[in-house]
Amino acid sequence: MKIDGPRVRSAARRLIVLACVAFTPALASAQTITVTESNDTDGIINAAECNNAPVDKLAFEWTVTSASSAYDLYVSDVAGCPIPSSSANSDAHTQAFATNIGQTSWNGGDTAAKLLDLVSIACTSSHSALFVCAFPTGTNTTAVATASVQLDLASAPAPVALSASAGDGSLNVSWELGSGSADAGTTGSANSFRVYYAPTADPTNEHHVTCTGSSTTSGRATGLTNGVEYVVTVAALTLGGNESARSNQLTGTPVYVQNFWRLYESAGGQEQGGCATGAGGLAVLAAIAPLALRRRRRRP
Repeated sequence: MKIDGPRVRSAARRLIVLACVAFTPALASAQTITVTESNDTDGIINAAECNNAPVDKLAFEWTVTSASSAYDLYVSDVAGCPIPSSSANSDAHTQAFATNIGQTSWNGGDTAAKLLDLVSIACTSSHSALFVCAFPTGTNTTAVATASVQLDLASAPAPVALSASAGDGSLNVSWELGSGSADAGTTGSANSFRVYYAPTADPTNEHHVTCTGSSTTSGRATGLTNGVEYVVTVAALTLGGNESARSNQLTGTPVYVQNFWRLYESAGGQEQGGCATGAGGLAVLAAIAPLALRRRRRRP
């Protein structure tokens, strides 16, 4: 009988894989708690939410492999929520905020500010996460479900405004990162920028444009009035939306630019661009352009 070597080796490999699967111990792991914010859906508690401005109420839902008749919810500044009875941790690290819950969800309306306060996380803290754990009521030894909520409580350094050069009805603004700014995504680092502008004579008439990207260093304010001086400042925004202090002030004045369209109109052209109808001068130019191109191609 002929033995097919490759088939034998393939079968042997399958047996080895099956054996490994059969004898690999099952790994018990806690289920994830889904945390829902009432204020927004970014999954980040920022400095304003920490200060209850705006109020951000949190709701929790989880699934478990072995159901219990009731659950206790704990909040902690330590992963895994070490319970207060642990000799390695003080009561300040883990605190219960909902007990004897008869289902696998809770919407008690506790705010982000209250939960942070329970474990003494200040609104200027460098903590990057808040941890939540569900324990079967009365046991509190092993969490059956856990979650971490990202914290972004610090503000980025104020940018340094460099220039506000004039454009036609616009200002082109440039800046550099403030001293000490970290990489995007880390706590308190610049993730985007906001350019503020207002007429010098009417500072209350302020508007802004947001420029995304941690490495962005320029932006353009448009819709301005030529010949009017504007005051410009720049602020940095973190991933969670914390706004830095404003940069130094710059002033700039948009200027009228005699571009192609204005030259054309001043010479008697009627075409206004956009979606205007009618046989304006540019329509005629568009019509004769193919003829001019063909004539040019015929030249020796």
